[in-house]
Amino acid sequence: MDQNQEKLNHLKSAIDKRLKTLYQTEEMEKSNEAKTLEYLMCIIEADSDDDEYATKCLRAMYL
Repeated sequence: MDQNQEKLNHLKSAIDKRLKTLYQTEEMEKSNEAKTLEYLMCIIEADSDDDEYATKCLRAMYL
């Protein structure tokens, strides 16, 4: 595994852990922190084969 992929895996893990914590404590509306973290996950998960993934992911989150 190259160094950049390892860094992305650490970021994904940290963001995922924080989102799980936020989802447990929040009730009706998502906080700005949760929205920002979800946005970052969309970008991180974007596949180089599908340039529109992040856009589609964001649209699914907010619609």
